[in-house]
Amino acid sequence: METALILPLFLLVLYGVIWIIRAGVVNERVQIAVRYSGLVSNEVSPYVQYSMYALYNNLEGIGSPPTFSCGAPTTDALENNGQFPGPLTSSFWFPSGVTTGTCTPGETSLQPGVAIQPEIFTHTLSQITSATPIQGVLSSALGSVSQSVSAAQNYLDAPGLGTVLTCLPEVDDAVSASLQRTKPSLNVNSIAPLADVLPRSAFALAGGC
Repeated sequence: METALILPLFLLVLYGVIWIIRAGVVNERVQIAVRYSGLVSNEVSPYVQYSMYALYNNLEGIGSPPTFSCGAPTTDALENNGQFPGPLTSSFWFPSGVTTGTCTPGETSLQPGVAIQPEIFTHTLSQITSATPIQGVLSSALGSVSQSVSAAQNYLDAPGLGTVLTCLPEVDDAVSASLQRTKPSLNVNSIAPLADVLPRSAFALAGGC
């Protein structure tokens, strides 16, 4: 009689503890997914970002303005899919709900405090949300309940030459004068080549930077 009375309550508490632990593991994996997304998004391509090709391709608007792309967090880190290089997880800990990931790339600047020049960065905001619905005995006792977990992280990266020339028109003009390149709106005789030491006055940032 005592067993018949206590066993349902015991099983309910047991499944509740398992569900909480499962949600905790999913939360940990979601954090890993965001970190991996930021790592992939900040991979550097020296040829595109820091080479003479990048300099000439972005000088004076010859090429198109720099574009940014990022890898949105996926279920790779949660379900052992794709090329995720981290530790594997048992299928029991896979999220049973929907997992969605987004990323927002762009450029940003930190206004000078002690420094004179504004610090320009590219950035990637990675976000991911997953859910672990109640299943089995708990679903019949508590109804349709889901534990949602999410993570977000904003990553900063050093700017490429395209970002520098786009955000700092004065640097663009000075580099153009240094290389003796001309365009209708640029008089190289009135612009000094880029100095070895940056001027004491701050460069003006272009709109949108």
